[in-house]
Amino acid sequence: VVDRSGSIGTENWQQVVKYMKDRVGRIDFTGASGNRLGIVVYSTFSSVACALQHNAADLLRCIDGIEYTGGWTNTAQGIQDAGTQLDQYSSSSRTRLIEVITDGRAQLWNGDPWTTQQTRQRAAEQQEKG
Repeated sequence: VVDRSGSIGTENWQQVVKYMKDRVGRIDFTGASGNRLGIVVYSTFSSVACALQHNAADLLRCIDGIEYTGGWTNTAQGIQDAGTQLDQYSSSSRTRLIEVITDGRAQLWNGDPWTTQQTRQRAAEQQEKG
């Protein structure tokens, strides 16, 4: 779950892209029954940028196509969308993990207390599903 909100900035976005590519390189992909990785991006809204898959080359190409958007920081929706992807496309018998990459507090407007609370709630719900 990758933050591409306005506070990241275009310069730091390049570091985020490098991290995502390095992360793909650290995973041992052994085929369809092995490890898989997907990427959900978010700012004001979230979306699945790269569906769960087990092909490193395809993931790297997908990452190259992800654009920096700016916007607010709707971390809760990113976590929720990632959880939905795991629920739909990953067996509960697998170890399921959501990694969140962000630079700060979730908010949809200045002084927004609600989005941070929603983010904590979505993270707790996914942890319970485990």
